[in-house]
Amino acid sequence: MLVEGAFLQRPEWIEYFNAVIFVDCPFHIRKGRVTSRDGYLGDEAAILKAYENRYWPAEDYYMATIRPKEQATFCYIHNERREYPCDN
Repeated sequence: MLVEGAFLQRPEWIEYFNAVIFVDCPFHIRKGRVTSRDGYLGDEAAILKAYENRYWPAEDYYMATIRPKEQATFCYIHNERREYPCDN
């Protein structure tokens, strides 16, 4: 079974995975994707405000505390595959 999603390496879930693939995507690409995809939040300013107030701070916290890139079995960083440890 393949499970996809953000924030999945949380301590209460990580034990259920045999392997973890971390896919890194540069911020400017993620930002462009949300502004083109999440129109249900409103115009571009409303979308960015929603992400700036909640999602991106949560993402920063997750990256700093859980450090998913360092724990992943495999990483794809800038379209380059790396095997554990994926700390660079």
